[in-house]
Order: sequence, then C-alpha cells, then structure tokens
Amino acid sequence: MPDAGDCLLSGAVFQFGRGLQQATREKQRESDYMKAVAKIIDMIFKAVEWVITALVALMSALVLLQIINRAILNTSLTWSEEIVNYSMIWIAMLGSCLLVRNNGHMAVDNFLKMLRGVPKAIATFVSVALQVAFIVVMFWGILEFLPTAAQQFSPVLRLDMAMIYSIFLISGVLMLLGLIDYWIIHRGKIAAYSEEDELLKKVQEESTVDKEEA
Repeated sequence: MPDAGDCLLSGAVFQFGRGLQQATREKQRESDYMKAVAKIIDMIFKAVEWVITALVALMSALVLLQIINRAILNTSLTWSEEIVNYSMIWIAMLGSCLLVRNNGHMAVDNFLKMLRGVPKAIATFVSVALQVAFIVVMFWGILEFLPTAAQQFSPVLRLDMAMIYSIFLISGVLMLLGLIDYWIIHRGKIAAYSEEDELLKKVQEESTVDKEEA
C-alpha cells in the first residue's frame, strides 16, 4: 500500500497539473477574445479605408468636372467646391486615424530610442497617456460645440454643419480604437495591413536586430 507521503505527492502533482490545464484554458480563452476584438477593429478600419477611397474618388471627379466646366462653359460650380472642401476635412481626420493604428504619426523619438527598460516603458506610457488626453479633450470640445454647429448651415448646399463636424467625434473613437489595437492587442508592434505596412514592419524589425547586435 502507498504510504501517506506518496499520496500527498500524487495529490500535489494532480493539483499542479489541474491548475496548469486551467491556466492554459484561460490563456487560450484570452487569446481567442483578443483575436475576436482584433478582427472587429480590422473590419472597422477596412471600412474607413473604403470611405477614404470613395471620398478621394469623389473629390477627383468634382475637381475634374470643375476644370471642364470652367474651360468649356466659363462658369464655376460653387457647390462642387464646397463638397471638395468638406471631403478634405473628412479625409484628413480619417487618415490620421489610420496612422494612429500603426503609430505612424510624425514624432521626434531620438530621446525615446536612447532609453531602455523601465525608463523607456515610463516614457512610452506618458506619451500614450498624453495622446489619450488629447483625444478626450478633442472629443469633449466637439461635444460642447455640436449644439452650436447644429444651428449653422453651409453657404451653398445648406448642409447641416453638425454633420460635417461630427467627423471629429468619429475620429476620436477611431483613434482610441487604433491605440488599443497597437498598444494592447499587438503590444506596440506594427501589424501588416498592407504592402506598405509590411515593408515598414520589416524595416523596424531589422533596425531592432541591428541595435541588439551592436
């Protein structure tokens, strides 16, 4: 018959194995959850890319129409110019959201690249916190401004200006999603969403390897 020591050892091994299996299952569930969130965010930003593409196509068509109209009829289409101006605002804000997703905005990061370990982590945290603070302030400011904008209309087409300025609310949400995608889901690594992103990711990885070898 097995003695008490063998029974205790077997029980401890069983409990350890059971705990390890449970931890593995929890980690797998967390991984599946993160993948699901990443897929949803990816679908949202794919839609953003299509919106930008449609707006650029619309702008190009209207500018071409404006040129032809001036050259042939010697008149100006004021309504097309208004649409082009507002489309540029939407394209700029939506494009900035795409850049936030891959940490692609212009930055002077010489000091940050000199840091290592905890100091770098603290500096990065402060940088991200400031970005979030800016987005929250922008979000709050546009919420305060929208009731006033709702009483205004564009000069030619009489478009509701609240609809035009709503892009700042939309872009605020998208920028927060972009930060979550970059820093939490992909843990500060560039995700390849296109050929340009793939090239940028490769350059970043090669730069990291060169620094480690040095």
